[in-house]
Amino acid sequence: MGVSLIKAEGLFAHAPYAYASLADPPGLVFTAGACPIDATGAVTSPGDVTAQMQRALENLSNALSAVGCGLRDILKMTVYVAAHELAG
Repeated sequence: MGVSLIKAEGLFAHAPYAYASLADPPGLVFTAGACPIDATGAVTSPGDVTAQMQRALENLSNALSAVGCGLRDILKMTVYVAAHELAG
């Protein structure tokens, strides 16, 4: 089974991992690292958990669109929320 690592445009290019990987076959997509960071790697909206979640979902959507998928194609998702004091 082959795996293609995906680096989506518009996401922080220097992350030490791929934001998505595409397995072939059967064409499953695995994602990681949809953090609330901008294309430069800076944390967005420090202290605003709602805005950070929105940014993380936008980043996830961007990674998924790089392999022809979208948020509606997600089978399972795990979200980790840091303590408010650690949110930026």
